[in-house]
Amino acid sequence: MVSRFLLLIFNYFWHIFDYKLRVLQVITRFDFGGAENYVRELSNELSEQGIEVYIFSKQGRQNNLLNPKIHFFNAVLSSKFILFKAINIVLLVKKRKIEVIHAHQRLPIISASIASLITGKPLVVTVHGRVRYDLRSRISRKVPSCFIFVSNKVLTVSKYFKQIETKSVVIPNGIPNSTKKYKHIPYQIGYISRLDTKHAKVIYQLITIFPKLSQEFKGISLSIIGDGEEIDNIKWIANNTNKYLGYDAIQVHGYIENLQSIENVPELILGVGRVAIESAIKGCSVISINSKRMGHLVTLENYEFYKENNFVNTNGVPPTEDSLHNEISNFFINRELYRIKSIDLAKKLHTDFDITVVAKKISDIYIKATNH
Repeated sequence: MVSRFLLLIFNYFWHIFDYKLRVLQVITRFDFGGAENYVRELSNELSEQGIEVYIFSKQGRQNNLLNPKIHFFNAVLSSKFILFKAINIVLLVKKRKIEVIHAHQRLPIISASIASLITGKPLVVTVHGRVRYDLRSRISRKVPSCFIFVSNKVLTVSKYFKQIETKSVVIPNGIPNSTKKYKHIPYQIGYISRLDTKHAKVIYQLITIFPKLSQEFKGISLSIIGDGEEIDNIKWIANNTNKYLGYDAIQVHGYIENLQSIENVPELILGVGRVAIESAIKGCSVISINSKRMGHLVTLENYEFYKENNFVNTNGVPPTEDSLHNEISNFFINRELYRIKSIDLAKKLHTDFDITVVAKKISDIYIKATNH
């Protein structure tokens, strides 16, 4: 009788100390992109910090980079049907005893909101894009217990700001710290992006101004990494430009699974968000630019502004061939000075965007939502 009582006590305390919070990440697909990278890096770190992580998404090339401890469920048939996706989420929550749902992107947020209403489980949302798009549905603004923004500006300028202000927090992208030493390729520009119609606009501008840049800076090159419906057209234009210039100036690499494994990186990267952060941490110089906002070279002097706005020049206008050329040309004219400055900037980013700190802030939100 005594031994049975002791066994019950042992099992009780073992359950307490072995307890793991169960979190379900919901996203449309798991391929190349800012939101997908976010979910992968966050999930890997949460798993390392002792949280039981489940992912519900259409399978993609990011699967190979997941921690083996993470449970992945392929949303093959439910990615385009909100109600069907919601039912699948409800079933997963009940079967796997999920305690928190964390949704990303518009359709998964709507489906997860429905599932949260049905199951009573708290919903956390990360807004990766435009608020008026990601939170367009009223249920997407009403149900979640917390909204995470990676950019303060995206939150404050939103038409829904007053509705969600009290439930919103700003937590930047988290990037794994690495002690790897990177070699920077002189006079090489890097552009890393999904190569769809929207993102390819900057690439076409870049290729157009490249003959002029090659006259100013001998041997200058452009390295394009990414995949999408525009890749064949980009390759065709790049090949024609290379023939005109007489050397392999523009290289289109397509999709690269693990960018962290590349040791030789361009000395100058064009981009925003995670691309900008990951590149600056590697000691690359970064010019903030996307199809809608032309920015400047990120330095310690303007760092706080770019940090607050996910490395997007929120005051900028769409890039032009002239503005793009001028910003790149200015960098290479002063490249020795900027190379030194990029080293100090990298140290700052290592501290501010450490994934262990970011994941801990998000896990605290989970715990608060569940009242554990």
